[in-house]
Amino acid sequence: MIKPWFRILVVFISVTLLIIIFRKVDIYQFLGVFFNLTISYYVIGLILALSTMFLFTLRWRMTLQKEIGIKYISLLYRIVTSYFFNNLFLCVFGGDIY
Repeated sequence: MIKPWFRILVVFISVTLLIIIFRKVDIYQFLGVFFNLTISYYVIGLILALSTMFLFTLRWRMTLQKEIGIKYISLLYRIVTSYFFNNLFLCVFGGDIY
């Protein structure tokens, strides 16, 4: 019974922290920086971020290969979802959602 309440508390704290952080950010200044960004740097950053997901998946597949036979695409989907939630919520809660 304690675990569901703990998760609800962590979600509440995470959302509250996100609201506090984004209240301090001037959205127009953020958009100004985003629109003045050189497109080549943006594309290089996206390629690097995506390539790390593929490399993380390869690493986990090699680690889990002996225990379970899981397909690469399925594992990639799980890893991208887990990293998304780990970056969005507190680390105690994020990966546990998936």
